[in-house]
Amino acid sequence: NLDRRPDRWKSFVAMASREVPWLPCSHFSATDGTKTTIPEEEVVSVWSTRHNAWYGDYSEWCFDTPHSHLHGQRWKWACEAESDDVWNFTDNGNDTGTVEKVATKEIWCVKKSDQRYKDGVDLFMSKGERGCASSHKRLWALAASRSQPTLVLEDDVKLCSPKLRPNGKADGKQFTARLALALERVPSDFDVLYLGWAGHRAGNLKHLREEDLREAHVVQEVLRRVEYVWTTVAYVISQSGAQKLLAAATPLNQPVDNFM
Repeated sequence: NLDRRPDRWKSFVAMASREVPWLPCSHFSATDGTKTTIPEEEVVSVWSTRHNAWYGDYSEWCFDTPHSHLHGQRWKWACEAESDDVWNFTDNGNDTGTVEKVATKEIWCVKKSDQRYKDGVDLFMSKGERGCASSHKRLWALAASRSQPTLVLEDDVKLCSPKLRPNGKADGKQFTARLALALERVPSDFDVLYLGWAGHRAGNLKHLREEDLREAHVVQEVLRRVEYVWTTVAYVISQSGAQKLLAAATPLNQPVDNFM
């Protein structure tokens, strides 16, 4: 939690006191990227997509028009490729297609690829991203010094939310029960246990298969092995997991959820 956002800390404490009164929480001051000078050797300012493009979903439809100024420029991300009020889109089924601009009836060829991101596109990390990365790196140093795993919660975590409870079951009691069961079933040599994550296809599977996730020591209803997910809103990290991340973060060379 940023020291300049006591309102968010107050809101979190109120929720935690109500939903998980058994859980003692310690405030950890986040690094404020807008006010703190973060050394490049700690967290970079520019990162390359080649570090995570083999896992992250960077598929895009680009204009395939060699004699046009549009050639190679992105039309839309693959997950957003569909017809709308501006464009008519036709997918030819072999990573090629055509788009027609509704207003002018102009037609262009497009091609789907993620190769340029695999080759490496340099992107700037915002001050907020660098501050977030620095905050978690500092937390890993704390976790690496502890014999027991560390529970990390960002101040906007929601244990009880309308979005999470279509049947009215997502609350502190359910969180407590699921966390206890997960910690009971997790392999003894685990690195990170994600309690919240974002992604799709069971966690952005690009190399593992669905059957690879169902290992004998993992109970499917409780835990799943994961290949690649986003966000750092809530996770449990072991001492060895923290040590591994710290050893690799020299420097931390991309947004922290990508890096993890």
